[in-house]
Amino acid sequence: RSVDLVITGEGCIDASTSMGKGTGQLAQQARRLSIPCIGLAGDVAEAPDTRRVFTRVAALTDLTSAAAAKTEPAHWLECLAKEVASKLGPSGEFS
Repeated sequence: RSVDLVITGEGCIDASTSMGKGTGQLAQQARRLSIPCIGLAGDVAEAPDTRRVFTRVAALTDLTSAAAAKTEPAHWLECLAKEVASKLGPSGEFS
């Protein structure tokens, strides 16, 4: 309740994310508390709950190929985090 933003992630955000996985549970709790939650992943498979539970999701595969993401995950996660942060406003909203 004392945070302004939650950032979480997993290998693939998909339909199973909201079925008990830690990432989905954290996002659901943040939503109940009206705290924005960003989900970062290697890949995002669109599912009905994804956009409802997370404020925003982004994937390494938005920036590069799956093979490159697996070869240099730390590099691509840093790039993805910078990309998402550049679009984040002071109140947790996205431009």
